[in-house]
Parts: sequence; structure tokens; C-alpha cells
Amino acid sequence: MISKNVFLCFFSFILCISGKGQVVDSSAKIKLVHQFHDFGDLQEGTLAKTKFTIVSVGQVPLWISSIERSCGCTTPRWPKDPIAPGDTAHIEVWFNTENRNGHFTKTLRIISNNKGGEVPISIIGNIIKAQ
Repeated sequence: MISKNVFLCFFSFILCISGKGQVVDSSAKIKLVHQFHDFGDLQEGTLAKTKFTIVSVGQVPLWISSIERSCGCTTPRWPKDPIAPGDTAHIEVWFNTENRNGHFTKTLRIISNNKGGEVPISIIGNIIKAQ
């Protein structure tokens, strides 16, 4: 009986060190080139636009199902098709400065099949009141 237990322990050890017992991570993962954008000073009444670059770094395609926004003053546009592993895509964000004044920070959340859950992106800046 002891020899059987020794054999099982030895066999398990060999599997572990040979890598055959490794778990393969077959999930989608998102990598952001930049997580925020600073518009600097903007004149009130302008429509500002920026682009966030994302890379699909997982083992399966990345699907962005939606982008939740903290304010109706932001409008995101994202790829509706899956992003293959290793491919790059862009999320465009428009910010409407109409009837706004002063410093702002707006956060959007990327909802996808990313292994780590939702991913935040932010825009910041300062709106100068129109004369």
C-alpha cells in the first residue's frame, strides 16, 4: 500500500513540474494604452472628441457589450464586432461642453467579457465660459 501511495505522489509531482497539469487561461482580457484623457481648456459650446486605444490581450476574442457613462454629456462609440486576440481597436468619446463651466471629470465604464470585469476610462478638462 505504501508503494502505491509513493507512486501516486511521485506521478503527481512529475505532472506538476512538467507543466502538463497547468490550467490554461482561456479568457478575454483588455489592455488600455491610456486610461484617461486630459482635454485641457475647452471653450463652452464646443464638442470635444478623443479616442482610447484598446488591445485584446486574452486567449479568446474580446466583446464590448456596452459602455456606461456617468453623464449624458458624454457619447461613446465602440466596436460592435469581437476584437481578436492581439488586435487593436478604438473607443471614441465625445464630450458636449454646452451650458457647462469649470473643471470636469467624467468616467465611463467598459462592459465586456474582460476577465477582470468592467474597465473605467476617464476624461478631464476645464471649460471656459463663453463671453
